[in-house]
Amino acid sequence: MSAHDRCLCQGGAALPYRLLLTLFLTAAVAAPLGAQEAGGNGALQGELDQARSENQALKARLDEAKAQIGGLQSDRDALRGRLAQMEARLAEAEHTRAETQTRLQAGQTQIEGLRSENRDLKQQLDAAGKEISELKTLRGELERRLAEMEGRFRRLEQAGAEAQQRLSATAREVRRLEQELARSTEAKQALERRLVEMERALSERERQFAAVRARLPAPEGGSVTAEQAKADATTAAEALRTALENVSNQRDPAARHTLREAEHRLRRSQFLVARTVGARSLYRVRPGDTLAMVSQRFYGDANRWSRIFEANGHVLDDPDRLVPGMTLVIP
Repeated sequence: MSAHDRCLCQGGAALPYRLLLTLFLTAAVAAPLGAQEAGGNGALQGELDQARSENQALKARLDEAKAQIGGLQSDRDALRGRLAQMEARLAEAEHTRAETQTRLQAGQTQIEGLRSENRDLKQQLDAAGKEISELKTLRGELERRLAEMEGRFRRLEQAGAEAQQRLSATAREVRRLEQELARSTEAKQALERRLVEMERALSERERQFAAVRARLPAPEGGSVTAEQAKADATTAAEALRTALENVSNQRDPAARHTLREAEHRLRRSQFLVARTVGARSLYRVRPGDTLAMVSQRFYGDANRWSRIFEANGHVLDDPDRLVPGMTLVIP
């Protein structure tokens, strides 16, 4: 219990005690007093009545204060004990008239004390009212803060739910990315294997390109000269003559196959010669062809056959002896 509550309890206990003391003193003195004291007692009775009236009003306000503060049952029991003591003292006062006047004066003093205590009670009631008002204001502030905290809690719950949804979506995205990463890893490994194969194929192509380049004429970026190409064509022409003689003697499929291979080899060699010297074209000799006929075909003039002979001197020994299947360079 606070100091303010103890003050109210003490004031409430003293007020009935002093009121009862005054009432008992009045009753004890009123009967023996004579006519000479009737006027003084009447004035005192008026003051007592006024004090009673004020006391009743204050008691009503005190009851209201008690209803708000509460817990005064033990104080009520203490007041009853004090009331019993007062009754014993009043019984003693009935046997002593000499003490009546002194007690009347004491009653007047107590009335003044009651008035002072009434003022104190008013101040205490005002203070209690202010405290109650402050408590109500504090309760309103607490309710407002509680509402704000509830709103923040609801927002936090909503944000937590949204964060959980985003977390679930992120987890699904992570799983999807992991799957894509696994597929990408497999694809990367496949690409790496394919890259190795492509590098091998590229190395093979480079090797083949180098081989082909070695067979290209110098004007086309290769290393084959006209002399080298003509030397290879000369060898191919001799192989063609030999294959043609074998076909004439044996007339078997293997010999004919060898003859065709010799013709193709000579054509490739002559093609390389034509590219190294910048020839016009190639011509495959047919049975019965002459250089004059070939000249007539390409130049429109049979007398220019010597030009063809000079360009093919590496494969022709006699301008009048053309080997069927032989490829000639047309300058």
